[in-house]
Amino acid sequence: MRPATPTVLYACTNLAYDQIFTPVAMTPGVDFILFADRKPRFVRGWQWRPLPPQAAGLSAAMANRHAKFFPHLIFPEAEISVYVDANTLMLADLTPLIAEFRASGADIGLFPHKQRFDIWEEFEFARKVGKVPPEDAAKGEAQLAFYRAEGLPENHLLTENAIIFRRHGNPELARAMDLWWGQMQTFTRRDQLSLPYVLLKSDLKVKLWDWNYKFENPYFRRYLHRRGALSDLNVLLKNKRHYNRFWDVACGGILGTWQALRPARPEPQD
Repeated sequence: MRPATPTVLYACTNLAYDQIFTPVAMTPGVDFILFADRKPRFVRGWQWRPLPPQAAGLSAAMANRHAKFFPHLIFPEAEISVYVDANTLMLADLTPLIAEFRASGADIGLFPHKQRFDIWEEFEFARKVGKVPPEDAAKGEAQLAFYRAEGLPENHLLTENAIIFRRHGNPELARAMDLWWGQMQTFTRRDQLSLPYVLLKSDLKVKLWDWNYKFENPYFRRYLHRRGALSDLNVLLKNKRHYNRFWDVACGGILGTWQALRPARPEPQD
């Protein structure tokens, strides 16, 4: 029998979609598990594993969602799991965040959305930028109408779901994750749209941090998904700046020259 693993941090991706980075700092007593289609090169800190068998036959996007929703099935020995999108760099020891979550007694730990405030606003944004494709627009409209009819209040909680803390062992968590998966099967695959409904219909205790990991913070840095060789290089240089003073100065100089030479373009939105 494997020894119990109190806490696991994990990501799931296809390496054609995300660059993987060595964490700047590890967290004592926490396993960092990467599920991916192949083992990344020149990366330390992560324990690579092939995609979970539960995700067999799913598309890359849906394999990610399955791993994202069901850590209690993938890591039955864990007490606490922390899901992170694979384009997230860990900057510091996460022990204080894990302790804060543990002390809260919550079943799930989430971060508030700081740019949009309800699923109606989120749906319009997602449709505008193509995250809800035109062929799914009718599904999205039906989804919002269904949630409104089910009693979802106007002032519900909208979260960003690229980092999720969970406490395993509560059967209500398993039921809620089943419901979340079912909503994605029925409606759009934009999980930010369905989680408020899942929280409404479940009895989960939620720990909500009052900050967002996409903005300046000591623990996480998020980067763009892969968009081509130049974008990958830009992300790599930004990432390297966090490791030590040499890389900060060297990569900062290259990025400064790059910015001076290239025409200004808006940052892609997430």
